[in-house]
Amino acid sequence: MDYRTVPEWAREVSHPEKASAARVYDYLLGGTHHLEADRLVGAAIQQAKPAVPLQMMTNRAFLGRAVRFMVDAGIKQFLDIGSGIPTVGNVHETAQMRSSGCRVVYVDCDPVAVMQSLQLLAGAPFATALEGDLTRPEEILAELATAEIRRLIDPQEPVGLLLMAVTHFVSDEENLHDHVATLREWLPPGSFMALSQGAVESYTPEEIAQIRAAYAGQRAAIPTARTWEQTRRFFDGLVLQDPGLVYLPQWRPEPNDPSFFNDDPRRSGSHAGVGLRAR
Repeated sequence: MDYRTVPEWAREVSHPEKASAARVYDYLLGGTHHLEADRLVGAAIQQAKPAVPLQMMTNRAFLGRAVRFMVDAGIKQFLDIGSGIPTVGNVHETAQMRSSGCRVVYVDCDPVAVMQSLQLLAGAPFATALEGDLTRPEEILAELATAEIRRLIDPQEPVGLLLMAVTHFVSDEENLHDHVATLREWLPPGSFMALSQGAVESYTPEEIAQIRAAYAGQRAAIPTARTWEQTRRFFDGLVLQDPGLVYLPQWRPEPNDPSFFNDDPRRSGSHAGVGLRAR
């Protein structure tokens, strides 16, 4: 790679020749914060599954519905783990359009995504970003206890925990369900957790193999699709909200949602749900 072609915003990327999940996601959503390596991986994913960009847009629409649902239920503070870069359709703007004063902490393991997030959030007093990894939840929770973050997340008040399209970048061998359980148990009563996870049922074995191959050798972890039953385990101890764990377009659809997969929701690529930590 010719490092002179790296844009100014990405000069601090330690390995610009390696794709990251956050930047690939940005590329597939039609964003601008990605590099050549991310575009190559994104193109390989699209070759394996041409519907992937539409699936990403459908996942983003679910995120918006889940956030609005939580705000309407009284949630004023959000923790978005695996957030990527908060561009169009981000959590803080979606929440604040519903109720001013909502507060958001974005967390991502990609330092460049965090750097870009902080730049984008420079004029947003009720939102910030920090570096953290879903596989090290204790470190994330320790950051939340600092004075700087406590102004945004009060651990005594209900929280909206968002795990959108992030669990499939952690393998079962990395004790994923234990990590999610740590976060669930930290949630104060009255909190919600929204989660979307790539569904085995949405892909052929050949498509899964090709997508995994596209991520091989990159900074991004190789994604793991899961069954409905495996994804349901993430909600252990929570009360799933109607309509339960379903495909993305089936979770409380709204009139202005993308209609790409209404005829066959299974093609949307992910299961999605929202769970309540009851009082």
